Parts: sequence; structure tokens; C-alpha cells
Amino acid sequence: MTTPVTKRWSVSAVSEGHEPLQFFCGGQPLTQTAVGTMENVCPVEHLLLAVAGCFALSCRAVIAKRQLPRLRFEVLVTGDKAPAPANRLAHIAVAAFFEGAIAEVEAAEISAEAKLICTVSNSIVSGPEWSYSARALTSDAAPTPARSVPTA
Repeated sequence: MTTPVTKRWSVSAVSEGHEPLQFFCGGQPLTQTAVGTMENVCPVEHLLLAVAGCFALSCRAVIAKRQLPRLRFEVLVTGDKAPAPANRLAHIAVAAFFEGAIAEVEAAEISAEAKLICTVSNSIVSGPEWSYSARALTSDAAPTPARSVPTA
């Protein structure tokens, strides 16, 4: 029996060959309003965008390594919210759609090889160790350009 999906996010990264990747959330193009800021993108979508972007760049790397002509392709990533336990995703799906003169077998091989080198998805799958910390800063403390995060 399949558990009903309570919420689903959908993002994609589109590669036009050598141009910068184009990102979409819910089918709408993302535009930057300031450096590093995108309007109306929730944290879960940022996570899925990281997967889409890394997987798209991994596909580009495989295509270059195989010395194939630059292809237009789209990486679609969806995340389904888990009904329980709360506050996590139950399923993340990654699909790559290649356009042009490419066989189904070659598309599957590119995707499989990209999966092996995608740092973001591999990090999520392997479950790295995490550490959290908090510090109280006094209001008269001088701002520092970079704060260090304690390591485990």
C-alpha cells in the first residue's frame, strides 16, 4: 500500500550545453534579486536545487569525458514530505531528460555515471555526521567577517 503524499516539491536544472544552468521551482524560472538570494524559495527547495544543480553538472562532466556533443537536458528533482516522522522527506527522485540524438541506453549510462560523482546526492544518501553549535554574542562585540564552526 502506498502512503499518500502530503506535500511535494519539484525543481529542475536545465543545461543548454555550456551556458550557465537555469533553475526552476514549480515550473517557474528562478531569478536572483540579490547575490545568492532567490525569491519565494523555501529551504526544502534549496536542498532539491542543490541536488538538481550538482547532478546536472555531473551529467555535463560525463558528457565531456565521453567527448559527446553538448546536449540540452533537464534534471528534475522532486521531494515528497514524510507523513511520519515529521519534518523530513520520505522520498527524493532525480530524473534526467536528454534531448537530441541520444539513445535511451546512452542516456541511462550518463545518468548512472553522474550518480556516482554527484557530491550533493551522495552526501545526502550516505548520511554524513553532523554537528550543531550555538553561541551568544554580546551586542558590543565587533562583527567578524567569518565565524568558525566547531568540528566534532
